[in-house]
Amino acid sequence: MAEHNLGSMILLSATNYAIWKPRMEDILFCKDLHDPLENKGDKPVVMKDEEWRKMNRKMIGLIRQCIGHEVFHHVAQGTSAYELWIKLEEMYQAKTSQNKALLMRRLFDDEMQALLLLSSLLESWETLVVSLSNSAPNGKLTTSMVMDALFNEEARRREMGSTWVQCPLMRLRYLGCCLANLMGGAGSETVRMDKPSSELKGEIVESSLSG
Repeated sequence: MAEHNLGSMILLSATNYAIWKPRMEDILFCKDLHDPLENKGDKPVVMKDEEWRKMNRKMIGLIRQCIGHEVFHHVAQGTSAYELWIKLEEMYQAKTSQNKALLMRRLFDDEMQALLLLSSLLESWETLVVSLSNSAPNGKLTTSMVMDALFNEEARRREMGSTWVQCPLMRLRYLGCCLANLMGGAGSETVRMDKPSSELKGEIVESSLSG
């Protein structure tokens, strides 16, 4: 049987189980260490106890080599290859929605968040949108850049007595809440809509949009 190069194997993390699992299965088959999975942890009658013990231990060692540091402690004390495999399956395969949220958080980069904030504004803020877009370094916006500009513009309009401030701000608050829920996932703190704008700025940027 040809040896499989572990150097090309990804390490299991909290977000890549769907990809890791079939690749790990391929490696186990290539190395003839798949019996504990196929037999659900039960030793075949024709196999000697010592052979089964060694195969079980080799499978555990191989799986652990393909696990990231943040996951390793969950299986560090396992002595059954099949039970170890099932434990990983229960931890990550059953949390498909959570894994998708974590993956989305990585893919949903800072520039996209900044563009979403700008697109939520009313037409009365179009001048600011154009100005920010034209002045962005290398044409790339950041959430901190957008938030600073928005709150500076809010302060300027309030000083001038403008009545067009609150509506865009409320839209921004609503978007901040949505992004906080989307990016943080279940269990994270969301942005409160009843806070004054002076507190809102730091909360949206630091708690929900920093990624």
